Amino acid sequence: MHAVPRRERYGIRKRSGTASLPDNPVPQSVADNSLGATNLSGGGTRTIAAACWVVHSALHIPNSALQNQVPPVKFCIPREFEYTLLVSGCITCEAISYHISWCGRIPRCVFLVKVLAMKMGLVGFAGSGKSTVFEWLTGESPDPSKIQQGQSAMADVPDERLAQIAAVLKPKKTTYTKVAVLDTPGLLTDDRKDNPRRLGVLREANGIVIVIDGFTRSDFASQLEKFREELLFADLEIVGNRIPKLEQQMKKAKPAKEREADEAELALLNRIVAAFEAGQPASAQGLTPDEEKAVRSFQLLTLKPEIVFVNRGDAGPNDALPADLVALAPTAVQAPVKLEMELVALSDEDRQMFMADLDLAEFKRDATIRAMFYGVGREAFFTVGEDECRTWSIPKGCEAVEAAGCIHKDLSEKFVRANVISFNDFVACGYSEKEAKTKGLNRTEGKTYLVKDADIMHILASS
Repeated sequence: MHAVPRRERYGIRKRSGTASLPDNPVPQSVADNSLGATNLSGGGTRTIAAACWVVHSALHIPNSALQNQVPPVKFCIPREFEYTLLVSGCITCEAISYHISWCGRIPRCVFLVKVLAMKMGLVGFAGSGKSTVFEWLTGESPDPSKIQQGQSAMADVPDERLAQIAAVLKPKKTTYTKVAVLDTPGLLTDDRKDNPRRLGVLREANGIVIVIDGFTRSDFASQLEKFREELLFADLEIVGNRIPKLEQQMKKAKPAKEREADEAELALLNRIVAAFEAGQPASAQGLTPDEEKAVRSFQLLTLKPEIVFVNRGDAGPNDALPADLVALAPTAVQAPVKLEMELVALSDEDRQMFMADLDLAEFKRDATIRAMFYGVGREAFFTVGEDECRTWSIPKGCEAVEAAGCIHKDLSEKFVRANVISFNDFVACGYSEKEAKTKGLNRTEGKTYLVKDADIMHILASS
């Protein structure tokens, strides 16, 4: 019997000393079982390594694959073999490079990937309509089989300013930045013991969207207070569990520096726990940057940015939010989720008629997604041209060199300068970069320029 080389058996070909991958897409069954890795949720331009098993031409991600740093990547993926990896549910990651190694007869592929989207976790008590909100935001139907581990889907972040530019320039393609939405298990009100586990799914998210039941209940502020208590309780449990282990660890003989570090960590954790027990969330404890870095591994829920969303169901589209809720959450937003979903399913003529009868001027889905995006400290800059007009997600206060890395790492490493036009100036110049340059509104900026929201940028890099 002719023996088939193991590389060929698994669909991996050898070309010019570089192992190349089969170009078939990742099967959905593999994507559905992907690891929800907490270190993949940074969003923006953070680059990390992911280890995958390549079996029968499919990518499988083992539960322990991303727990430790993997070896350095050695090979670059040829452009014809680049494709998108599905990691952590539906989070999209760009495969930058990879390295093939072998474990027995199974090939092991180490990828360097760049996370392309931030993740927002939808949370709420059972019955708050949280999964309906998930479907409203993403267009993906909730999957009952994923109720315990959470379900992710992507949503575009609409931007009227880019749409305005695209309507004039008419590019071949218009691309909006994306946000990943994670639907988590609903919390129980009668038995709180399992709630910390249910909230554990949320720790990989960049921000939290607390869904309030606004269609069967009117105690919005009370619901929010109780839910914040659950977040506090979950954080208290995870930090409290670390303290006995640290105390036991300190009984062993250690070098002086390690002992000092353990003592400092113990003092910090005891202080945080005392504040938790007093009802004070981590975000209100005045932690220094170094202290936040020390507790980063806990991924404290009460340190994450929070958006409060009132699900009005099929009623109250124009009702004002109660004053007591606004006092607790000044940036709270609301929408009649079920009503909007029903209206979208109608014909254009019927939809306009019903919206007029309900005095509903516009849908609130796009505004809600933008509130989520900006609520976690993100902003966007634009690149425009005949081929594509696109928004790029950056953290607020981002420098030009970092923003360039969002487009491609080479633009950051070989950054020379950035030509920048503000959105308002671009509009005033008739959407013409040439006219903006003539009027002196096309500025030349260096690496440390702090990019502003809706800046139109053209990055110049050395060859």
